[in-house]
Amino acid sequence: MTRGSMAGPPGRGEGGPGGVGGSAEAGGADDRGTEHRSAENDGAEHDGADDLGIQLGLAYAAFVETLRDALADAGFDDLGGSFGYVFRALAGGPATLSELAGRLSMTTQGAAKIVEEMEAGGYVARRPHPDDGRSKIIELDDRGRAALAGARAVHRRVEERLTEDLGAADVAALRRALAAVIGERAIDPADRLLRPM
Repeated sequence: MTRGSMAGPPGRGEGGPGGVGGSAEAGGADDRGTEHRSAENDGAEHDGADDLGIQLGLAYAAFVETLRDALADAGFDDLGGSFGYVFRALAGGPATLSELAGRLSMTTQGAAKIVEEMEAGGYVARRPHPDDGRSKIIELDDRGRAALAGARAVHRRVEERLTEDLGAADVAALRRALAAVIGERAIDPADRLLRPM
């Protein structure tokens, strides 16, 4: 990240003490003027890739790509984009279709479509409800449990690699920083906003 990208929006400090004034435009060595000029250039030329929000998004995208590639290599190359929602939602136990739809914050019709695709791939199974003969429960099948276990193994490997590269203290600091970014949003890890398993 360049100094200019941290110096604030273009125009900051104009007319203020020691600001851009004449020294920066005349090629002087005033640090604040240099930072200001760099900020102006950043605003005009850089693509925003060093912005924190962009970096968070890129890191998430890189993780998803790593996860998908690893699962495909393990034989799970037919995962739909929404399967991860269902894996998370059923990780703690089976659910009826309406319960699953509620966990995913979506309509029962939408949940039913995903379940049909997953059932065709052997990831989930529908079985008779033990207490209600008119209803069925949806649960992870053997292939679904294996895919979920594989995904969790990838999660662990990613964290282990970061720990090896950065050290445990930096990874712990990263976790604290991410928790601060999440703040009080209280997003459920099973929320359908989160695509990977």
